[in-house]
Amino acid sequence: MIAGIATIALIVFTASQAASARGFFTFSPNQFAQESRDGTTILARRLTSIPFGIQDNLALSTDGQTVTVRGHGDCPDGGEDFNLRATISQDSLDGLAVGHTKGQCVSGGLAFWTVEVMAPGPKTFSSGDAQACGHVVIHRYGRGDFVSDWCKSVTLEVGSP
Repeated sequence: MIAGIATIALIVFTASQAASARGFFTFSPNQFAQESRDGTTILARRLTSIPFGIQDNLALSTDGQTVTVRGHGDCPDGGEDFNLRATISQDSLDGLAVGHTKGQCVSGGLAFWTVEVMAPGPKTFSSGDAQACGHVVIHRYGRGDFVSDWCKSVTLEVGSP
């Protein structure tokens, strides 16, 4: 009898502690970690692995007309080839510049790609910060295509490799 009362008391105590913790911890699945580091919020975040990437420093031509965008790709199982679109945006352009390439997937390794992106019309890129984005369609013939989009901050540098 005493063991039963002790068990009930332990369950009630545990439940009351959990109830008081609910007011202290907030579960926020749609909030970025940077927005709440105050110690009172537990953040649940879904992390996405992006199989393609863009280098941090991109080569800018001396006339400012062309950016050479380089990156890598890790195709999912069954990937045979890919079509990739790269865009560069910068305040000096007041818009986007777009380039395209095609490549072959590498079984068990990374495929490397390069895209020449031309500034639209008479506008030019300038050295400094820019936004680079990629859109890739990986063809897995007979198994459906894999599509991914991503963006990152980059630095444009004249003559950078």
